[in-house]
Amino acid sequence: LFSEAFEATGDVPLMFTAALRAGERSGNLDKTLSDSLSYQKVSRTLKHELLSAMIYPIILIVALVILVFVAIVWVVPNFARLYGELNIEMPVFTQIVIGVALRLKATAQWILLGLVAAVFGVLAWRRTPSGQMALDRLKYRLPMVGEILHIFSIAQYSRTLAILLGGGIPIIPALETSRKSIDSPILSSAVSNVQSEVQKGRSLADSLRTSPFFPVFVTNMVEVGEATGALVPMLNGAADFYQEEGDTRLSRFITLIGPLMLILMAIVVLVILVAFYLPLFTIMMSRVG
Repeated sequence: LFSEAFEATGDVPLMFTAALRAGERSGNLDKTLSDSLSYQKVSRTLKHELLSAMIYPIILIVALVILVFVAIVWVVPNFARLYGELNIEMPVFTQIVIGVALRLKATAQWILLGLVAAVFGVLAWRRTPSGQMALDRLKYRLPMVGEILHIFSIAQYSRTLAILLGGGIPIIPALETSRKSIDSPILSSAVSNVQSEVQKGRSLADSLRTSPFFPVFVTNMVEVGEATGALVPMLNGAADFYQEEGDTRLSRFITLIGPLMLILMAIVVLVILVAFYLPLFTIMMSRVG
């Protein structure tokens, strides 16, 4: 069979092979292939959007880190040495900035070692089930970013389930297959609970309501789809809605994060300038007076 040939390669997602198998059995292989191709295009577009959206904030963060590093390693010590040689009495604000910067410079190697150890520790912890669950939960709780990721997760899962059901797979095997194709431990756990409720005889909409991960809008759409026999179109409609909502919020986030990072960089520069030119202004004012 066509699906078995794809499955034998080991490089094809489980969701795709399951949909192909159902399409072969139902005689709708051409429609299944078309829907799966559309799904792959949308999924790849979503991943590219998320990666592209994160490039600009990452560049700004790296620039900010470099700015702080240059200030601590080069600017602050030079100004501190200059004022020390000139025997200039420094204001309290300048003393605080110099003290903090010199302390950070003296402990920079330990801070760097601590960060490296923390990164390796988190990577090792991430391989454990508890670590995966905790980091996934943290991901969805991040301000603004977590909500955007949640929206995109709902859109992608709704589309995945629509593809499987549209290919002729029964609801319980579709839930099982979709659960196995999910990367998010929290979403996988939520789908597992939904599957258990459906196996007990509850409707899909009522089962989805037992999990806080699925929004009310999705459960209402599913309920209408079950009542009218149009579950697949309703799932696709929900996926389209959340895809557009996620795109809108992602655009707002990118529009907001850029100016915020630039403002933060400006504040760092302003603090350095004020701290190290304030003694000069003090001397000039004292001489004028």
